[in-house]
Order: sequence, then C-alpha cells, then structure tokens
Amino acid sequence: MRQPKKLRLSANLVFVLAALAGCQRRAANEFQIACKVEPQPPRVGAANVQIALTDSRHAPVRGAQISLEADMSHPGMKPQFQNVSAAADGSYHAKLNFDMPGDWTLLLHAKLANGETADDQVRLTVLEK
Repeated sequence: MRQPKKLRLSANLVFVLAALAGCQRRAANEFQIACKVEPQPPRVGAANVQIALTDSRHAPVRGAQISLEADMSHPGMKPQFQNVSAAADGSYHAKLNFDMPGDWTLLLHAKLANGETADDQVRLTVLEK
C-alpha cells in the first residue's frame, strides 16, 4: 500500500531534525589543559605549577574550579592535594613541594562554570636538588 505524500514528507522531516540534533553535541575534548612546572627540570623542593585552561578557539576559560593531585609512583607515598587559584588573565596557579626525586604524575581536574569537566595527566621526573 502506498503512503500518502504528506506522511512521507513528515517522516523525512523528523529524520532530518533528529540527525541535526545529534550534530549539536559538544565534543568531549573541546577544552584543553596545559600545565607548566617551574623550575624546569623539576627538582626536589618547592615548585610552581602554571595551568592554562582553553576552549576550542584557544581562548582562556575563566571561572573554573581546578583541583591538583600529585602522585609519586613509589609505593607507600601519600598523594599531595593542592588548591589551584585563578588569576585575572584566566590562568591558574598552584604550589607543590616535591619531597622526593623520581617519577611523579600530576592529575588535573577542572570543573567549568557551566558544569562541564576537563581532565589532564602530566608525567614528570623530579631530580635531586
């Protein structure tokens, strides 16, 4: 049995609208986190961590809440948790104290003002003083 022309047009319109709605989802990697540790190379003792959170156009993302966790691969070491503060220019900063040389991993978790999240993991080797 042949469908009326009006019904076929409506079904096609629904399909096209559903396809367009699916194209409007945000990409999972729309936000990027870059991390710089100073001194470079990292050494045992105090270190400054500079964090840049940018959108897909490389513009700074302001108003995010970022947490920083520093873990050492050595068994039995406690992770360090640090507060990250925001600067007026849209950058973020934290201080760490590397208490041992060796391999460390920095875990950065950002929660944006709109509820979206971005995460990054930075591996680095901390040298003796």
